[in-house]
Amino acid sequence: MAKVVFENNQYILRNDWGIDDVRAVIESTDNARIKSFTDEDCVRILEIVAECFDANYGITWDSLEYAITTYIEDSK
Repeated sequence: MAKVVFENNQYILRNDWGIDDVRAVIESTDNARIKSFTDEDCVRILEIVAECFDANYGITWDSLEYAITTYIEDSK
């Protein structure tokens, strides 16, 4: 998933995560409520991942799962 790209006159290492990745985690669950999440819900989940980002650990599938759980709990 990570790749080196040339952007703004420099090479950077990019590891992009998006709505499709959030949806992949959602699809692996049996929770009907989260299977109905909208794109806006998925964007908020990505925002939670960004807010909790720790460069020592990076972003993983577990990060997305944690953000989904956090989003559900915050929505109650």
